[in-house]
Amino acid sequence: MKYLLSLLILLICFSSEAQINSGLVGYYSFDNSNTLDQTVNLNHGTPNGDLSYSCGVRGLGLRLQGDDQFVDFFGNLNTYFRGNANFSVNFYFRSTDPFGTFDLISKRENCDPNNYFAIRYNPASQSIIVELGENENRVITTSQRLPTSQCWHMITLTKDRNTVRVFADTEEIFSESFTGIFETNNTSPFSIANSPCVGITDRRFIGVMDELRVYNRAIALSDIQNLYLFPEKIVPRDTVIYKGFEFTPRAGKSCAEIVDWSPSSGANPPDIWNPILSPLDTTTYIVTNVIEGCVSTDTLTVIVIDPEKIPCKSIPMANAFSPNNDGVNDTYGISNPFSLTQLISFQIFDRWGTLVFQTSDPFEHWNGTFRGKLLEPNSFVYRVVYLCEGKEIVQNGELLLFR
Repeated sequence: MKYLLSLLILLICFSSEAQINSGLVGYYSFDNSNTLDQTVNLNHGTPNGDLSYSCGVRGLGLRLQGDDQFVDFFGNLNTYFRGNANFSVNFYFRSTDPFGTFDLISKRENCDPNNYFAIRYNPASQSIIVELGENENRVITTSQRLPTSQCWHMITLTKDRNTVRVFADTEEIFSESFTGIFETNNTSPFSIANSPCVGITDRRFIGVMDELRVYNRAIALSDIQNLYLFPEKIVPRDTVIYKGFEFTPRAGKSCAEIVDWSPSSGANPPDIWNPILSPLDTTTYIVTNVIEGCVSTDTLTVIVIDPEKIPCKSIPMANAFSPNNDGVNDTYGISNPFSLTQLISFQIFDRWGTLVFQTSDPFEHWNGTFRGKLLEPNSFVYRVVYLCEGKEIVQNGELLLFR
C-alpha cells in the first residue's frame, strides 16, 4: 500500500514540461539565430536565402521576407506524416505584409490535391487556411478567421487515426473525422514557406515565425494550453488590490514599438509594457501594442478594495499567482487577514484533489511548492473556513499558478 501511494504521488507530480515534450520529434526555438533542431533527433532545418532573426514570443523568432527565403526539413522528420500515423504541428506566427495568401507550413510535392497538407494565411481576411488531401475526392479543408485584437497567433494542427483538429491559441476552431487511412505523406520535405503553390496561388510567408514544434502524436488541449505563452496578453485579466497598494501586472512578452495604457491615471509610466499600476478606484485598463503596423489590444480590470469596508462574509481572494522569484505575486494567501475574526483552516488542492497546502495562520502564504518541489503551472482549488459574526463560513474558489 505504501508503495502504491508513493507511485501515485510520483505520477501526480509529473511536470507539464515533461508532458509537452512527450513525442516531440522536432523543436525549433530560433533563439540561437539558426534552424537547428533542439531535440535529440537532430532534424535540422536547411535554410535558403539570407534569413534573419528578430523579437519573438520568448526570445528570437525567424524573420522571413518572401523572395527566396524558406526552410526545408529533410531526413527523419518526414517519416512522421504517414497515413496511419498521428502527428501535430504547433507554431507561432506574425504577418507583416497585408497582401496575398501566404504559405506558412506545408508538405507538398505538387500544387494539386494529392497526398499533402498545408497551413496558409490570408492577411486581408485574417484567416488561417488548413488543408489535408489524399486525392481530388478526399480533401479536408477549412478557413477560419483569427482574432483581430492580436498580432501573434499560435496555430496547432493535430491528426490522429480518425480526426483532424485545428486550434488557434488555445481554442479548437475546427474538427473533422474520417474513416480508414488518410494518406498525406509524399517525397517532398516538410517546409516553411516553400510550397510548390508559391507563384501559383500562394506567396512565400512575410513575417516572423517562432517556437515551431512537431510531434509524433496528436497533442491534447492541456498540452496546447501549456505551450501558450500569452504574447502581448495580460495574465490574468482581473486583479484585486487594496486601496493605496501598487503592483506590476504579469504579462506575456511584447515586441511592440509603441505601448499605451488607457486611462493613463495610476499607470507609471503609461507607455511601457510592464508599468506599475496603483489606481485609486476600480479601473479597467486597455493596453494597446503597435508593431510594424499591426495593432493588438488587451484589457485588465483592477478591482480596488478599501480594507476597512470589507464584510467578513466574503473574503477577496486573488485568482492567480506566479512563484518565479521576481518579487511580484510570488506567494498565494488571504489578501486581508485582518478582516478575519478567526481562521479555522486555509487549504489548497490540486486538480486531482491532493492537499498541497494547509494552515490555520491567516498570515501564512503558499509558495507554490509541494513536498519541497515547486509545482508546474496548473489550476488549483482553495478552501477557506473561518468564523464570521459567530458563524462558520466556508469559501471555495479556483486559482492559477503561472510562471
